[in-house]
Amino acid sequence: MAGAVSACSKGFLEPTPKGFAVAQNVVDYDKLLDITTLNSSYDPEIGIMMGDEAVAIDPTLASVASNATYQHLLYGFEWATDVYQPTEHAGEMYAFLGPVYTYNKVINEVMSAADSAGDTESPAAIRAEAMADRAWSYLWLINYFGAPYSSASSGTDPGFPIVTASDVTTTAFSRGTVEGTYQFIVQNLAGAIPWLPLSVTNKYRMSRPAAEAILGKAYWFMGKYDSALTELDAAFADLAQNTGQPVALYNLAVEMTPTGAYSYVAGTTNKLYITGFSNSNTDKEAVFAKPFYCLNAEWGAALAAKTFTSLFDSSDLRLDFYSTLSLGGASAVDTAGDLRRIGPFYCNIYGVNLPDMYLMRAECEARTGAMSAAIADLQALRQTRMASADAAVAHGMSQNELIVYVIQERLREFGLLGMRWFDMRRLSGDPLFSGATYTHLYRSASGPQTFTLQQPQRFTLRFPTEVINDNPGMVNNP
Repeated sequence: MAGAVSACSKGFLEPTPKGFAVAQNVVDYDKLLDITTLNSSYDPEIGIMMGDEAVAIDPTLASVASNATYQHLLYGFEWATDVYQPTEHAGEMYAFLGPVYTYNKVINEVMSAADSAGDTESPAAIRAEAMADRAWSYLWLINYFGAPYSSASSGTDPGFPIVTASDVTTTAFSRGTVEGTYQFIVQNLAGAIPWLPLSVTNKYRMSRPAAEAILGKAYWFMGKYDSALTELDAAFADLAQNTGQPVALYNLAVEMTPTGAYSYVAGTTNKLYITGFSNSNTDKEAVFAKPFYCLNAEWGAALAAKTFTSLFDSSDLRLDFYSTLSLGGASAVDTAGDLRRIGPFYCNIYGVNLPDMYLMRAECEARTGAMSAAIADLQALRQTRMASADAAVAHGMSQNELIVYVIQERLREFGLLGMRWFDMRRLSGDPLFSGATYTHLYRSASGPQTFTLQQPQRFTLRFPTEVINDNPGMVNNP
């Protein structure tokens, strides 16, 4: 889009990206895919603020919202009609759209690289990786800026403009439909998967199991649980053949200790924060690494509501990711019992991570009647998070009760990391969750305020003013 191009013309969308010569040989195109993180200038944060597990208090939120760069955090928390103010850029757009120029350049040019003659496999594999990367970008773009997928309306609901040309001067864009955007995602991933490697030594690069998990996630967002389960099963099977960087669930009883991966020191760490993994190659739970910097860990712009943290068993070590203390430990963060998330600073919810794969598969199994398999996946995760006696999942639940239990487990696993927002919008058309009410409490200097998400269109972000102004005739979301 013209707005995205003009705003990002000094970043990923440069015709000659910084640090690289003009791509000529296959290896040059391969290097172009070494995009390690989301665009650090536009880290997506709104999803964290929009989850219903969040509570906000002054002066913390007021100090954040007074900064024009972060005003969208307040408006996101309020589920405002326009989250982005006229002077703001949209981090949720540019973080994912920025790399698309590079992906398109590789897709369109690598097969004609100067040294590609006689080498059919190397350029084809690199092209496939770029196709999977592009599909990954669009999966998040459509889940911010397109309506939640609905078999009844996605054929007419406006999608996200699909850009396939590696040309920053392009100015004409069509939004298409939500259905068309998803088909683009599915087709790109399906075409790429056979060419991708089973394992990688650099988790910032796409592997076959990562692409299968992303395709499974696309079907999961679409409510096509049979198809999602097929892809997730394939991803797990291919991970079993992994010979690259290790992938495994962390046992928090080992890792939430002074010598563990999270270097947790009781009485000290809870006054500050847990850094986590700035290099996601060292994060065993990462399958495909796209980390971003999580502001809430330090600032406490959003707190974990007491009603949410009460869902944890007392032995659940995921509670150690929360603190009763404000940053620095000088005082209680909130006398009402809400907690500050203390980390990790670097979150990988937008990449592919193993806990998400387990929980997506458990939900798909529950929805397709594979109850025992769903319970097994839940227990495989839970036994690495808490005492064995608490990790057991009852076998007597009905199918609907088990589905609800999986959704609650997703909340326990990913609280205040941004996942909850995507579950809320994904389930907004699900009859099982049709009666759900989402509210936010904001204790401001002027007194407590309650915000309720009442209109279904607020599950979709409106395009920023600059994008609409730069694209006359483009229809914005309601």
